[in-house]
Amino acid sequence: MKIIIVAICAIFGSVLSTAIAGESEFEYLGKFDASQIPLVSDKTRKAIVKDYGVYGKHQKYYTLAISESGSTFGATAWEKYSSEDHIRLVLQKCEHSAQEPCGIVAHKNKLVKFQLSPRQLIYTEKFDVDLVPFITDKSRDWLRKNYKSSNRNVALAITRNGNMFVSRVGNWKPEEEAAKKALDGCNKGRKRKSCFVYSINQRVLFNSDTDLRPEKRK
Repeated sequence: MKIIIVAICAIFGSVLSTAIAGESEFEYLGKFDASQIPLVSDKTRKAIVKDYGVYGKHQKYYTLAISESGSTFGATAWEKYSSEDHIRLVLQKCEHSAQEPCGIVAHKNKLVKFQLSPRQLIYTEKFDVDLVPFITDKSRDWLRKNYKSSNRNVALAITRNGNMFVSRVGNWKPEEEAAKKALDGCNKGRKRKSCFVYSINQRVLFNSDTDLRPEKRK
């Protein structure tokens, strides 16, 4: 039964990942207030308060998802992201960390009534641009045109916040060289080395065990 479910997800992954609630569908409850977030533990609530404070002047874009059990959250507040990018990103971060369904509880610095969202994160072994997580629609369009593996080894490195870098090397060179260049290029100029290799050619390395915070490794 498990094999059948995985196969169905692989086939319909692109459809599932687009079934995302728009901001017009949210029931807004007022200005963001971490004390009013349902389900979460005191520990998680404190972590949310700390995370919210990091964004400073960007708090007006703050979007937050929590897991079904209330044990995990995903958040972002990047100014240049569209509402749909924000919503998909935080749900995918939350789903990956919790390995369970998640739902939006805050959008653009306002609390919204919590309800679980359709699955946004699909794990796959073969590269499909529509299933690359965390990136914006604009980045996805660019990737669709530029991630080409014919006659070259190509690799993609990304971060949990949607940054990405593509590298290419001649196909006479090892795949690992493309992966290293992608990782180095993605991390270049970053104080926190938060990038990880998502794919090499058509092979996806990202899975449910991938660490989204590699900068914390010792």
